[in-house]
Amino acid sequence: MNEKIALIIGGSGDIGLETAKSIAKQGIRVCLTFNKNELKLKRELSKSNLGNYFTYKMDLIDDHSIKDAISRIIQEHHKIDIVVHCVSPQITNQHILDLNCEEFQEQIDVQVK
Repeated sequence: MNEKIALIIGGSGDIGLETAKSIAKQGIRVCLTFNKNELKLKRELSKSNLGNYFTYKMDLIDDHSIKDAISRIIQEHHKIDIVVHCVSPQITNQHILDLNCEEFQEQIDVQVK
């Protein structure tokens, strides 16, 4: 039970995947979350020869989804030692006057919640 457990929120993105690989090389068990990119995440992890990865669906805008994923991680691994937040929803480049309040709020919710 001395093995460290890392949780990477947003593990299916490029930064999250590279962070996971770096952490796994240190012998740390890595739990990665994804929202929409499960196939990409599993494909990328299969290319890695570091097999200490576990994946969990988590929608950061849905409190139930967050609680469910964290509960599953704790149930399966008994703890979380390290948390890395790598989530950054795609931002469309647009004129500030064309910015939609809902899109702006989604960015705030995902980055700050």
